[in-house]
Amino acid sequence: MLGDAQHGTNGFDVLGYGGPCSPAGPPHWYVFTLYALGNALHLTHGPMKEEFHQAMVGHVLANGTFVGTYGR
Repeated sequence: MLGDAQHGTNGFDVLGYGGPCSPAGPPHWYVFTLYALGNALHLTHGPMKEEFHQAMVGHVLANGTFVGTYGR
């Protein structure tokens, strides 16, 4: 962790970033969104995506999105 940063529960049902893991076949798109918040969010350890998004309501100052493709 970095300062007050906190990991959320990912698609593998574990904490942190797990990296792309697309199935064999055509490349898949992966969307990464960064949010600038006006204040810290006070969430339980390992929040799920829905809990995180609900807590952000009214606190987002700006956001940016990066889309990458990955395939095997």
